[in-house]
Amino acid sequence: MTKSYKSAADMAEDPRLLRRILACAAEDVLSDASLWVERYKWQIVADPAWQTAWQASKSPTRGDDETVITDAMIESRVAWMLQRIDGGA
Repeated sequence: MTKSYKSAADMAEDPRLLRRILACAAEDVLSDASLWVERYKWQIVADPAWQTAWQASKSPTRGDDETVITDAMIESRVAWMLQRIDGGA
């Protein structure tokens, strides 16, 4: 699959997926997780592996489907974003 701005936009606005990202951020990190997710959701969903997984699934509830975007993928991307913020990259 190729990079898709539509896929990124769909993920960034999918309430089911955002709820899962929020759960991770709240557990791992932040007291203000809702604002953090809203601020960084576009960078989080920009992962090419996420776009490939999203495009490969035809499920209308992809954001809830843990076989499409796995919890491990979410944890990894949240950690990456935190490192980027803290590390100044």
